[in-house]
Amino acid sequence: MTLNGIEYTTSELTQVTLTAWKGASQGQLLQYNGGPTNPDATTRRGFLETDWSGNTGLINPSTTAGSVGLSFNTSVKNIAGADLFLYEISSGTPDAFQVTINGFTQTVNGSDYGNSGVSSASSDVLNLSSTPASLGDLLGLSSTRSSDNITQNIHGVGIDFSDFGVALGDTVTSFTMNSNGSNTFDPVIIAAIPEASSLWLLSLGALTGILIKRRRP
Repeated sequence: MTLNGIEYTTSELTQVTLTAWKGASQGQLLQYNGGPTNPDATTRRGFLETDWSGNTGLINPSTTAGSVGLSFNTSVKNIAGADLFLYEISSGTPDAFQVTINGFTQTVNGSDYGNSGVSSASSDVLNLSSTPASLGDLLGLSSTRSSDNITQNIHGVGIDFSDFGVALGDTVTSFTMNSNGSNTFDPVIIAAIPEASSLWLLSLGALTGILIKRRRP
């Protein structure tokens, strides 16, 4: 992943834990093509919480404010530039959504995204037995395959905590999202840089150590 011009491996990033969900339709799960028709709750969580693939995800959250609740697995410190990034799949212009952090809400428009240059290889959409009104419904309602072999472009967008009144150096532990407009969005990957400045300090410390060693006879 590349953010603010710096490349990060997935092991250097922190993902999220889902704390709330309200859906806009019965189609809620994006699954690998040919995967289980009725995945268990752990697998469903994994589509967003642990799977780095653009072929899986939780899709079509409601436009209700705060319909998706998320917490970072590691606190994320606000640095200069983007702190959080999100990828969504779309067959055309990516869909708008809203993010709320520390009580401040910002709208991310379709024009704010960039095309990642890759697409979902082949995915299936799974419908739940009813539109989920809660996280419990999302994880527990039975599902059936509704669409096969979905292939769409993957678009990415970076989000700067400073736009939400978070001071540089302060940390964020949780946030909410919801769809915005007539089309619901389809987040497939959400991640951030945990305590990024600490990583930079470690690098600086290593460099200082090298310089000190060079000064010795």
